Amino acid sequence: MKKYTKILFATVVLTLAYFHAYPQGCVAIRQFSGLGNAVGQGNMLNEGEWNVSANYRYFKSFRHFRGTEQEHERLTDHTEVINKQHGLDFNVSYAFTERFYGILSLPLQYNERSSLYEHGRTERHTSYSQGLGDMRIGVGYWLLSGEKAKKGNTAIGLGIKFPTGDYAAKSTFYNQGAEGSSKTKPSINLFNWEMEAQA
Repeated sequence: MKKYTKILFATVVLTLAYFHAYPQGCVAIRQFSGLGNAVGQGNMLNEGEWNVSANYRYFKSFRHFRGTEQEHERLTDHTEVINKQHGLDFNVSYAFTERFYGILSLPLQYNERSSLYEHGRTERHTSYSQGLGDMRIGVGYWLLSGEKAKKGNTAIGLGIKFPTGDYAAKSTFYNQGAEGSSKTKPSINLFNWEMEAQA
């Protein structure tokens, strides 16, 4: 097992040595899941056993950068865009055998975005979206079993994501219509806010 661990570690280090890390240019636009629901739960189950787990992630962005320089005036002028995401994943796995298992993941999401830009640029308001995200179903297989698995193990897996989330979730946007009226439209438009702000 130590031999395989060393080979894996060397492969990762050599791979990363050829790449430069660049920061993300805009806010995160997808809900990220926590650990434990992609391949396995970090432990082996005996045949016929169930494992239920949950993980939670919170994300907040409010700083603005132009290149590598932070635009501090956005905070002092209160023109920053504030994005908050809450993600709660429920995971259920079942062992068909000692090494082969299936897993189901149900992600629940709550998102909000506070800004001036989507609300006529004169008043700060908040838009929201919430509900069930895209459900994932998968299977996994532990490479080692028995005594070998007690010193460490690796699982491989394959899964599929179902479009159970509402991609057209809507929220209220103020100062969008005639004479400053509000409109209901797709919420938290993280793709277009920079373009709209510069329009």
